[in-house]
Amino acid sequence: NGIPVYGKEITVSADQNDNPYLMIGNCEEIADISTVPSITTKQAVNIANDETGQQNFTDAKLVLYPVEDKFVLAYICNSMDSLNVIDAQNGSVIKNESTILTASLISFLLI
Repeated sequence: NGIPVYGKEITVSADQNDNPYLMIGNCEEIADISTVPSITTKQAVNIANDETGQQNFTDAKLVLYPVEDKFVLAYICNSMDSLNVIDAQNGSVIKNESTILTASLISFLLI
């Protein structure tokens, strides 16, 4: 249904006649899943903002997101300093993490 799968990508190379000759990437078969969200993009953004106590999120992208051994329909909400994943069926917060690298982590990465 045109909904991207978070963390998965396939690249297909074609010859001059547009015939595929090479495919690389990572993919998985996904069981039947509803691709119709029960909450809106705006509701997902509001949930992410409430979760962080800030108004950093302004948009969300609908994806299939891996949770344990399955995929769920979810909204990815990114801001400059955090990532929130909101379940598109029930509005629960799947993930809330800071994307800020601290000085100690940056020092470790540069060593």
